[in-house]
Amino acid sequence: MASKTTYSVCETTRDYPNDCAGAVPARTGVRVLVVDDQASVRLPLCDELGEAGFTVAGAASVAEAVAAARAQKPDVVVLDMLLGNESGLDVARALRASEGEHQPLIIALSGHSASRFVRGAGEAGCDFYLTKASSRAELIAAIDGLLGLPMASSEA
Repeated sequence: MASKTTYSVCETTRDYPNDCAGAVPARTGVRVLVVDDQASVRLPLCDELGEAGFTVAGAASVAEAVAAARAQKPDVVVLDMLLGNESGLDVARALRASEGEHQPLIIALSGHSASRFVRGAGEAGCDFYLTKASSRAELIAAIDGLLGLPMASSEA
């Protein structure tokens, strides 16, 4: 049974291979904000997470991400570390500086795997770090694990 996906900023695309696990009922109602300035990355990621059963929204800049996170109160923020001329770390810092407000889990996505980048993401308030070379299934497994959700089998 196909799951209903809510998109805000993310439009649907259908011209990419889908390698994510199927929808899991426990994911229903779990809100994920995808932050990436490149639509060619953000839109397919929104689609794949939506198809996996998450409710997905997207943002392309620091300002959009902070505003969306405050308004929509996502459970998880999937955050690109380089947003054009801006830093994704600014999003993490802004969300963590908002004491008393909703605190989402933050998963950093980066093209860099050096320990200084991982450390910097952690210091800014990110809860998990993945390289962009990670598969969509690994990202979904990370979200499931951080939220304590049962993991879906990748076999269909």
